[in-house]
Amino acid sequence: MNHSEKIEILKKLSEKELRRDVLIPLLSKMGYYAPIEYHGINERGKDIICYDYDKLGEKHYLSIVAKTSDLKGSVSAGGLLEVISQIEQSFDICYEEIYNMEKVYIGEVWVVTTGRLVSGAQESIINKLRKTNLNKLVKIIYDSKLVDLIDKHFETFWNSAKEIKESVVIQRDRMLGFVNKLLMHFGADEENIEIIKKQLLYSSNEPSINAIDKSRYIISASSYSINTAKISLNYDDNIPSSDWGLVKNFFFKVKEILRREKNVLDTNAMITADLLEIEDPYEFVNAYKKQVWDFWGSDDFRAKIECLNEAVADVNDFKNFLNKNNLFDSYTILTKSIIDLKQRLKEIIENSKNENTYIQFGVFENSVQIIEEQNSQNISFILNLELEKESQFGFFAEKTITHNLIIDWLLEKLREYFEKKYNYIKKNNSNLWLFHKC
Repeated sequence: MNHSEKIEILKKLSEKELRRDVLIPLLSKMGYYAPIEYHGINERGKDIICYDYDKLGEKHYLSIVAKTSDLKGSVSAGGLLEVISQIEQSFDICYEEIYNMEKVYIGEVWVVTTGRLVSGAQESIINKLRKTNLNKLVKIIYDSKLVDLIDKHFETFWNSAKEIKESVVIQRDRMLGFVNKLLMHFGADEENIEIIKKQLLYSSNEPSINAIDKSRYIISASSYSINTAKISLNYDDNIPSSDWGLVKNFFFKVKEILRREKNVLDTNAMITADLLEIEDPYEFVNAYKKQVWDFWGSDDFRAKIECLNEAVADVNDFKNFLNKNNLFDSYTILTKSIIDLKQRLKEIIENSKNENTYIQFGVFENSVQIIEEQNSQNISFILNLELEKESQFGFFAEKTITHNLIIDWLLEKLREYFEKKYNYIKKNNSNLWLFHKC
């Protein structure tokens, strides 16, 4: 296959195929870590993000702007303006790194296109970026250069049948090792682990998972690490606090931050390890204040501890109110029905082809339902939600719309409905000295 034929193959790719079938595996083979697709309504110029390490051992983040069109014209012609805007957004707007749950900034941007780089286009981009000193941090890779990179690092893309046996074996062993660690973490013995791995390799049956310990959750996951945590059954529910959402989500976020920072405690690492084992958020807050508060913790982290403390107190007060008024069972039945909407919401979002999608929810006596037809019988309360895919305003501003995000919104609205209907008066549990947003 000659060079021109390879260029023609690339030109037939959609942007989605370019990102997933070419660039992500190519970046991995070039030695970059954890390349992930960040493409979406909130990408801010970042189609793909990955990182490597510099000579000091620090992470260096790379953002990819992926295109399938020719780069041509001047910066005033419109075509290149979009590219320049994406480059500038990549640098200017940070993103939350999935593994560490912390905001990071991009150090380099590649513009990768399967199209041509028309004469003058690169100079136009570089000259425009030179005004903000970003020109040295940007590389432009077009059709011919992309072919060269694939030839050097990912030659099997041109003919997947040439994928060598050793490569497949390495992939298989990596996956089996991953499964092995997961099973050990959840208590499987070595003999059963070996049986399970053989069955996974050679059985034609699809494995299923029956969760016995439902109070254990995966709080962060990536291709190189999975972290789990448990929470007391008293807070393993779907009753949100007024200001901080579900206690369990907030609790896991705080514990994950503490887990990352435990090495900072040095000789007090044992104290941190003990804190991480606490499953009750109320006990966790008290233990942190008693054992760690005086000698470790940034202002921001201590603010989060105070927010968690307020969230726990708020949820406990609301639960007491529900129990006192014999409303707890009916309330939890409704929250469970909201959780059961996940699959249907996922389908609605995936199948939506309109700019704006309207969803109407009805609160019935024993369930919250999506109203697919105009039927208002037996509905106690109606919620209307508009998903604005391109808008940067409204409830979903700055966020990618997901079914989980809508579920959180519904849980909050259900609580507001109960508070108003049954005249709940929120207690002032806050003794906060907050000056950081939790």
